[in-house]
Amino acid sequence: MSTQTPWPENTVARYLTVGGATVDIDELNMSRCTGCNEDDSDDRFVSRGNPLRRARRWAQEHAETCRAMPKPARPLEGHHLMDAAAYRAAAEHIVTKDTLSHGAIRPDDFRKAEILAQLAVSAAISETTRARGTETTQS
Repeated sequence: MSTQTPWPENTVARYLTVGGATVDIDELNMSRCTGCNEDDSDDRFVSRGNPLRRARRWAQEHAETCRAMPKPARPLEGHHLMDAAAYRAAAEHIVTKDTLSHGAIRPDDFRKAEILAQLAVSAAISETTRARGTETTQS
């Protein structure tokens, strides 16, 4: 008996774990388990070669052994998974890491940093809107 759930936005591949959760790969080729919340970040910065192939390999290996149950659904409407400061810090980390190790930022990492910066702006707008809504309600 299998119940298919809709894929999260920006998910390009999905692997089913032995515990029933999923490992999702997003359009930035980042893999994350929806059960135990582990991700492939340790492999991401040391691995060379095709990033999608690396993400798929990690997702498959993790899905074969993870026994975490799926987390209950929760509404994310109007909420971001990270706050604006966390997105900014992630973007800065990518740029700094590439500049220190390669002398310049690689095109694929530039795109990742650009998307994280856009998410930071979106999260900041959402945070401001929520704060204003709270102020209006309290008045």
